[in-house]
Amino acid sequence: MKRRTLFLVWVLCWLLVSCCFFPASAQAASSQYECSTAEELHQILLTHPGSAISLTDDIIWDTCKPLPQVSAPTKINMGDFSILIPEDYELYIQGPVHFEGSGTVRPLFVVEGSLSMEKQVEITARGNSATAIFIGENGYWYSDLSSVFVDGPNSTGVYFESGPLSEVTASRVQAEGNGSVGIDSHRPLQLVLCNISSEDRQAVNTSEPVRLDQCLVTPALQDAEVISRSSVMPEERIQERGLCFPQGVSREEVYKTALSYRLVCREEDVYDLSYLTEFLWEDSLVDYSLPGTYLAALTPQVPDWFPVVLPSLEIPVHIVDPGRPFLRAAYQLTDSVGIQFFTELTEAAEIHMYYSADNGASWNDILELPGSYIDCYGAQVYGLNEDQSYLFCLTVTGGPIEGISNVLPFTFGEPDPFGGGDNDGGDRTEQELPPVSQDIPEMTVPSPPVTPPQAVYPPEGTDNTSDTPDSVEPSVPAGTKTPPAESISPKEEKNSQVKEESTDSITAISGARLRQLLEINPNSVLFEKNGISVEIPSSFLASLALSDEGLLEILLRKTDDFSFQLSVTADGKEIVTLPEASVSLPYTPSQGTDHSLLALVHVGTGSEEPVTYSDKHRIASAKIYETGSFTLREYYVTETEKAVSAAINLPVLLFVFLLSAVVIALLILFRRRKMHETL
Repeated sequence: MKRRTLFLVWVLCWLLVSCCFFPASAQAASSQYECSTAEELHQILLTHPGSAISLTDDIIWDTCKPLPQVSAPTKINMGDFSILIPEDYELYIQGPVHFEGSGTVRPLFVVEGSLSMEKQVEITARGNSATAIFIGENGYWYSDLSSVFVDGPNSTGVYFESGPLSEVTASRVQAEGNGSVGIDSHRPLQLVLCNISSEDRQAVNTSEPVRLDQCLVTPALQDAEVISRSSVMPEERIQERGLCFPQGVSREEVYKTALSYRLVCREEDVYDLSYLTEFLWEDSLVDYSLPGTYLAALTPQVPDWFPVVLPSLEIPVHIVDPGRPFLRAAYQLTDSVGIQFFTELTEAAEIHMYYSADNGASWNDILELPGSYIDCYGAQVYGLNEDQSYLFCLTVTGGPIEGISNVLPFTFGEPDPFGGGDNDGGDRTEQELPPVSQDIPEMTVPSPPVTPPQAVYPPEGTDNTSDTPDSVEPSVPAGTKTPPAESISPKEEKNSQVKEESTDSITAISGARLRQLLEINPNSVLFEKNGISVEIPSSFLASLALSDEGLLEILLRKTDDFSFQLSVTADGKEIVTLPEASVSLPYTPSQGTDHSLLALVHVGTGSEEPVTYSDKHRIASAKIYETGSFTLREYYVTETEKAVSAAINLPVLLFVFLLSAVVIALLILFRRRKMHETL
């Protein structure tokens, strides 16, 4: 009997060990969580984004704490349960989150307070007479790029009880099934930038007034007030002046940039709308670690159902040297032009601003125009003629920021949003930006110059004493008050012996320039080549204690689509160990790979670091702690693992069962041994 018991224990332990070595992907795929309270739902989304979540009871959202924004698409199975939001409470949700349930016993969301949904939130109700969202008499629903779907006979997407006028913005509501309706309202409605559809009876059912402001409603709604709009470029003159970022800014910070499109109507007495959106950046040619002017293509991030076309943009991107003055933008005021500096000019001995009305052939001081003034933040210019193009330029002597600024073009006159052209009444031709590969344009051309990094950091042996003006330094006639460039920028002369350069794989900067970067980037400094970027903590770079004539060299070379080499050298000494630095590289998953299991491998030591992947921007990111050669290792999901992953909860159940069996067997053995000792 004793041998039989020991054999049983041995078999169970062997099975238990086998279960522990079950494919990790299958165990991860079976991660499921249940919740029945607002606090449990909040905690699961915070700690386990991307998992499957099921409600086991109705949830009363009696808190104003927003749900955390998840980092991976997450599905919440509501079943026959609901989320109820009482009066005076708000539920705020950011996607990507998908709620799905029956909605037949009661609506999936019952809103007596406020429900706010943003960025890819979806609510789906399926079943006979299902309702996705019920808005009570005092309830409020705010939506931005979110969707509601219902599927079933006599189903309703969103139901409004009688109440005050409600506005719904940038939402998609789709109803499928006989007798289904997208929105059923018993109150006045104003739908703005919405897409509402029903495959059967009505997209919108209401006896109250409805205003459709640039909406797509299928089938069309009769007797509704309809407003049609066209989109124009965001933030007037954006294609002329571009966007400005400090040298060393992280790519992630750049991608957060949002711009507002103007949505205009030809009808009189109809106000303009603005819609704020983020963009997908195509900026592989932009090096955020080097000053210069580049071109980037921006595509607005709106879904296919969005009811107005927002045009893509190609705009100049200015990477600003922290030690040089820079004109950020010019704005049309009532009877003047306001000019904004990129950086406050402190401790300057002299500040002069010049304007040109003849494409740079001659320059005049703005202070000669009555009422015009200049300070450390910007300038305001009076007395300019409308419907005329001007160039502006700034010179600064003394202080930490000195030199000659960029040349900023500006057309004085309100643009016509319907007339085409660039910035006037539509009677001028479009200004085309030169491609990045084009030679530096002459300063007599008022379009924004595109400056390659080599123009900022000339290679060794280049004669910098030429009288030919640099593309970022306007040609200032001798008769003006502007001092010569060499007397404005003594810092450049001081560091003239330092070999600062930029190639396709190396960035070399002086200690003086590094300190300027650290002043405007107190957390980290970004270096980038061929779309691969590394962010090195500013505290570490400061600890190198380089002199003004010292040299920091960053080599960042792409060796293939998955590999790169990084080296850091300070005053000729190679640095091997780094603090926690961040590296990002463009990456598109190969077919059959699981990007959630990517690893960045150090070729020399074999050490691995986990990788996070942004599907939106196609970028893989990781933390590194040393220099050297790295390669991105993919994980291929086999058909066997896929089949195992489909067996939901099987590994967990088997583990629990075997563990229980082992415990019971040990208890039986212990009990028999005790009885034997007693006898």
